[in-house]
Amino acid sequence: MDSPRNMNSRWIWIPSWSEVDNAHPRIVYFRKKFTLNEKAENAVIKVSADSRYRMYVNGVSVGFGPCKGDRYVWYYDEIDITPHLKEGENIISAVVLRYPLDNSRGNQSVWRTDTPGLYVEGSAGSAALDTDETWKCKINNDIEIIPEGGLNFMWIMEKAEGNARLSGWKELSYSDESWDDSLPYVKFKMYKSISRGQSPKDLFLSFMKHKKSLKELYVSETQTKEWMNGTGGF
Repeated sequence: MDSPRNMNSRWIWIPSWSEVDNAHPRIVYFRKKFTLNEKAENAVIKVSADSRYRMYVNGVSVGFGPCKGDRYVWYYDEIDITPHLKEGENIISAVVLRYPLDNSRGNQSVWRTDTPGLYVEGSAGSAALDTDETWKCKINNDIEIIPEGGLNFMWIMEKAEGNARLSGWKELSYSDESWDDSLPYVKFKMYKSISRGQSPKDLFLSFMKHKKSLKELYVSETQTKEWMNGTGGF
């Protein structure tokens, strides 16, 4: 496995996390404002989370993941955020869904460790986007992840109440002054070696390589743009 190469970037989490939080699926928001003196070129970031994330730049969904791993490998995703950046002020934000270690209280196909976290490594122009204490964070207790009934393998349903104080949290104009500063994990407390995950395209090509007898390919009616705008996930 590849180790994170930029040791300025560390796994971060919310400092108010409790044992009660750790025993239930929770939604946590992260955001970081930054300024570009000119439009950045080739801004590719590495992102991972324990357990699942969706990443936004200037309010637009740019990716989600990470690629599923197991006890032997933890993946990061590479996301090109260049098209979504602008000269001047920008905002990068993420929502992380953390599942508890108890496999019966969360999606059973998603591996997790005993330490939740968000990891971002990269830059946009001269602006460092690495996860550290400059990222702001807020837990959303108004969204409860609940079982679907029956065997409860997936835990993909939500019971939510509106919270006006969190409205627009992904946008640049939103004020996060009341949010906490994120807490970086020091190396001796937590260290996850992470490897580059496979993109859907890589997985599809691998599938095609081993399924040469495939006769038909069906195209989804849902467009990629709709998925990236949040239609296909939380």
